[in-house]
Amino acid sequence: MRIGYLQHASHVGPAAIADWAETRGFTLSGCHLYRGERPPEPGAADALVVLGGPMGVHDEAAHPWLLAEKALLRRWIDAGKPVLGTCLGAQLIAQVLGAEVGPNRQPEIGWWPIRLQPGTPLAALLPVELEAFHWHRDTFALPPGALPLATSAACANQGFVWGGRVLGLQPHLEMDMPTARAIIAHGGHTASVAPYVQSAAEILARPQRFTALRRRIYTVLDWWAAGT
Repeated sequence: MRIGYLQHASHVGPAAIADWAETRGFTLSGCHLYRGERPPEPGAADALVVLGGPMGVHDEAAHPWLLAEKALLRRWIDAGKPVLGTCLGAQLIAQVLGAEVGPNRQPEIGWWPIRLQPGTPLAALLPVELEAFHWHRDTFALPPGALPLATSAACANQGFVWGGRVLGLQPHLEMDMPTARAIIAHGGHTASVAPYVQSAAEILARPQRFTALRRRIYTVLDWWAAGT
């Protein structure tokens, strides 16, 4: 299986997704959009992953390649290929599918539980409630025709599935310790006091959280990849 991924910033890479692809014997190739690299068209790979990043979906003036990326995502979706987005990636997919994307009522940064909606594909594979890693200030409305997957106390929409294998995940289920450290080092962490913002020390305090999260994303990715 050939999987392409779109990367929006040098410090927000595929993390556990790369480990999963290697263990499954899949080919994973990345496109660094911020460097001006050319992204893969639907015929060049079997599936596409859209990673997170510090920018927002409306920041085309600062990042003009966002416009071309959205058109590309439309082509992938129209081709019926599996597409998975995490955090910013999920917001981009939601917008391409016709949903509004804008500020969440408050930032959600650190380890906070999400609750899966009963009767959805992931609810049959994961615990009803699980601890997830978050790093976002924006959120998406559900695209027309999408099935909601999860919610949290801070953010109503934590995921959706559309048309079978188009999957949007607001939390970073792919997060690992090196990537979390890199995001913090890049100044992505805010010290502002907010109900759902943890300190850098709190985020990194328990490495076993990342190990547990790896098992969750492997389960999600196995389900998603089965649609190719």
